[in-house]
Amino acid sequence: MTVAEPAAVQRTDHQIVILGAGMSGLCMAMQLKKAGINDFVILEKQLGLGGTWWDNTYPGAHVDVPAPVYSFSFEPNPGWTRRFASAPEIQAYMQRCAENTASLRTSVSAAA
Repeated sequence: MTVAEPAAVQRTDHQIVILGAGMSGLCMAMQLKKAGINDFVILEKQLGLGGTWWDNTYPGAHVDVPAPVYSFSFEPNPGWTRRFASAPEIQAYMQRCAENTASLRTSVSAAA
């Protein structure tokens, strides 16, 4: 998922504004969707979601807790390839979470 450019965003007022498309921002958006709340936007300064997992692409980057603990309870990932997943695997998991959430991909906008 890439972040929509500011020019593509037409509406500027929302019931809820989420700052950042990292794990916490993604979790909030997914839970809002689950609760039937759709009037929100995620503002992200990077070109894609993932927070630290988008930013840190250095060789050997891995999560420091067991991967099953690092995933959302409402969106489990039984397919982790390692106990301590790599940054690309965490990033891919977050991408799948966003794609599995109906129309979440259109809710992320570039923050100026």
